[in-house]
Amino acid sequence: MNILNSLDKLSSKVIDLGNDYVNNSTEYFKLKIFYHLTKSFTFGIKLIILLGLSFFALVFLSVALVVWIGDVIGSFALACVLVAVLFLLIGFLIYLLRKNIDRKVIQSFSEDYFDESI
Repeated sequence: MNILNSLDKLSSKVIDLGNDYVNNSTEYFKLKIFYHLTKSFTFGIKLIILLGLSFFALVFLSVALVVWIGDVIGSFALACVLVAVLFLLIGFLIYLLRKNIDRKVIQSFSEDYFDESI
């Protein structure tokens, strides 16, 4: 009878420990998901702000470049065409490097996402 009581207490303790493990694991994964969601959200906000500011800077730099080239060659229309061709060349270069860019972005996000130090 004493053995049955010991087994009953032991099985109750194992069940309690199992429930505690499941509860703690659930809480851990909730915190990990919250961490990744907030990190992604703040990254998105910073990206939108930086892209917006960069866009305005690029517009002003483009206008300044057109004015400067127009003064140098004496034709603002030709300066606009040259700057447009420059942007097309940069866009084509980025298009050629898109696989490398994708690889770097995926590698960066995967290192952060699968980081076990959280």
